Parts: sequence; structure tokens; C-alpha cells
Amino acid sequence: MNKYEVKSIKVPEDASSMKLQWRMHNAKNNWFWSIDDIRLDDQMIVSPNE
Repeated sequence: MNKYEVKSIKVPEDASSMKLQWRMHNAKNNWFWSIDDIRLDDQMIVSPNE
């Protein structure tokens, strides 16, 4: 199943860096799972399906 996710991240005013991490839980058939096409932006990202 392909899934498109958009998450809003609240950034503290005094932040100077950011660290993102991913963790898979209960991923069945896990030899095939992947996370790809990560995009970060300071503008709203619109789903390509919209």
C-alpha cells in the first residue's frame, strides 16, 4: 500500500536545527517496507493526488 503523509511541525522560535527519525512498528512482511521521497519545506506541501 502506498501512502502519502503530510505532517505539520511546530518549530520553536529559538530553534537552530532539527532532527527527524522514523521507526516502523508491527511492520509485517518487513523485507519490502521503505520510506522514500522525504520532503521538508517552509511552505504547505500539497498532495500530488489533490
